[in-house]
Amino acid sequence: MNFLASVRLLSRVIMLFSGFAAALPSNAAFAAPPAGTSSGRCTQKTPSGLGYSMLRAGTGAMPGAADKVSIAYKGTLASDGSAFDASERAEFGVNEVIPGFSEGLMLMKVGARIRLCIPAALGYGARGAGKIPANADLVFEVDLLAIKAPPGPLAAAARACASRSDSGLGFDVVKAGAGAMPGDADVALINYKGYVASSGAAFDDAGPVPVPVGQVIPGFAEGLKRMQRGGSYKLCIPPQLGYGDKGVGPIPANSTLVFLIDMIDFKSLAEIEAGQTQPQQ
Repeated sequence: MNFLASVRLLSRVIMLFSGFAAALPSNAAFAAPPAGTSSGRCTQKTPSGLGYSMLRAGTGAMPGAADKVSIAYKGTLASDGSAFDASERAEFGVNEVIPGFSEGLMLMKVGARIRLCIPAALGYGARGAGKIPANADLVFEVDLLAIKAPPGPLAAAARACASRSDSGLGFDVVKAGAGAMPGDADVALINYKGYVASSGAAFDDAGPVPVPVGQVIPGFAEGLKRMQRGGSYKLCIPPQLGYGDKGVGPIPANSTLVFLIDMIDFKSLAEIEAGQTQPQQ
């Protein structure tokens, strides 16, 4: 898994933070398209204006907006073919990415490869992001590797934590890690599942995904700062360290939350920014 490549497209980090984006070196999973405009790269167009070409037919199921998928992809600027992001394997919700990418995923079957020509209106629009200029048209090549089954409910016996911090955060060390622990200024690469403690219902499942430690709900940040690389924790986050009296999506107001987290790696923002200066692969 390319840590830096994860940060770009997966910057949405499901309900935990917003507004984080970084420009990243590309991954060699796909050959870069030739320089030039997007004209002729995509042979079909949807009513929304999304261009696409099915480069390889799939034979499996097709994802819906509520599904999570595993993909390989490379993104380039339509204007000059320069790469701004790539990953050999990334996992996220279909409805958690830019509109054109989401629509394109729902055109695919598992095993397919598609080229997407995403106009700025279905991409990052006038705001741009990282290496993506404002009002930029984008070209992606995407392999749909799998559709992830949603996690089942968490058993009642697994919704409590044995240890508690002074702040009220509950936690269990499922597997000890080794080495240093991240701080607020770091970006952690994690796998995680989130559950509502009262019902055991799953509300989120993602990974590997980058999370800026200082930009998530307080209980999640506190838990991450206890973890070491290679470690796994269970967190029991009371409402005052979570979303409080605000309901967020499938999370009811005043909910205690349970997270199962694997700490894969973490890096400082300075390390990530330094990586941007490395030659493209």
